[in-house]
Amino acid sequence: MDVVPPPLDPLPLPTLPVDAVADVRPSSGPTLPTQHDEQDVRYESSHDASPADDNRPLTYSYRVPLILLLLSCVSIFVTGCCRWMPPAVFGECWQGWTSFDFTPLRRAILAEWRTGLTFMFSLLAILLAHEFGHFVMTVVYRVRATLPLVIPFPISPFGTLGAVIAMEPGKANRRQIFDIGIAGPLAGLVIAIPVLIAGIMQIDLALPPAGQLAIKPPLLMDWMLQWLQPTAWAGANGEIWMSQASALLFAGWMGLFFTGLNMFPVGQLDGGHITYTLMGRGAHLLARGLMITAFAYMAYTGNTLLLLMALLIMLMGTDHPPTADDSVPLGWPRVLLGWASLILPIVCLTPEAIIMP
Repeated sequence: MDVVPPPLDPLPLPTLPVDAVADVRPSSGPTLPTQHDEQDVRYESSHDASPADDNRPLTYSYRVPLILLLLSCVSIFVTGCCRWMPPAVFGECWQGWTSFDFTPLRRAILAEWRTGLTFMFSLLAILLAHEFGHFVMTVVYRVRATLPLVIPFPISPFGTLGAVIAMEPGKANRRQIFDIGIAGPLAGLVIAIPVLIAGIMQIDLALPPAGQLAIKPPLLMDWMLQWLQPTAWAGANGEIWMSQASALLFAGWMGLFFTGLNMFPVGQLDGGHITYTLMGRGAHLLARGLMITAFAYMAYTGNTLLLLMALLIMLMGTDHPPTADDSVPLGWPRVLLGWASLILPIVCLTPEAIIMP
């Protein structure tokens, strides 16, 4: 699936592939010679830009981001109203190639519209916080980028494929790429963790398991459950069914899920940005090894939940392109933060995330 961001005036952006969850940005292309100016954080290309080009105001197109946001609002709202199983409701509506009865969908919306609205606002808050974390840093470093693009996907339990921004290639140096990459996950977690805590306080694990969907909490969520619901969680068999959960719980869980995926140290995911700035070309070997391991795991277990994500990453490439200047030092605070952030995929993801009997 490809998304073509609208051109940014005055510099157009290339056509970009978008991954299933967010934050995949374009390859940087040929490295342009730059001059590093510590005083005003300005980088001038001797190849095709003049100092005046760098000083031109940043401009943004709003039409496509706004349209995608509105479509995603509808998609996520409907998913919440369907209790995170829209294919089941759409299946009831399907009457054949020539007819579609909207009665089951209308009934679900009337019964669960509060759930749909809560799920929509909470999940969008997490996704947009993540993407605006990236976006704000591109503004700080004067790297041209699109506004956040939220991708609707109404036939999944998420209601969306996540969100992305697309950056102008070859303009950010090593330190800037690190800051842009790390800002998104940290900003997203600032919203996701309180949402998840509120959701845990609302669940009723005494209710019998029912429905067509259950989730497996990752380590971070498991620790929160042991802290906030120790007695009930001890007898829950490690699963939370949609009959027991609230919209806030699913939104918070999905916030951890998207964060963990984005921090996977491969290609131009956030984790790929960070490992490249920490390890240089050594990150390429790490990324290739992880992708081989991921495909081997899916083949062995038959778990294909992340297959689309893995295929898109392979199409875009597992290797991170060079930055505008790989020699810019990170400094020890960034190095420590970068290595510490690589624990996020471990604590935010679980091999069997969704159970659909």
